[in-house]
Amino acid sequence: MMIGAANSVFLDTNILVYANVSESSFHQAALQKIQNLYDTEIELWVSRQVLREFIVTLTRPQAFTNPQPITPSSAP
Repeated sequence: MMIGAANSVFLDTNILVYANVSESSFHQAALQKIQNLYDTEIELWVSRQVLREFIVTLTRPQAFTNPQPITPSSAP
């Protein structure tokens, strides 16, 4: 998140992802920050690139949702 000129804030992909993924440890903080900015009438900006990244991040299969520890017997 970057604060720009004239009371505007650019929201980056990670902030949008945190705000939408309830399992994230940053979920509540991201939601609260976005709500606080909105309540104080700060303009919130995103770019087309951020929207593309957001959609890709939330729609792709997550490879590390249940990581398994490497044990000596399973190492190559």
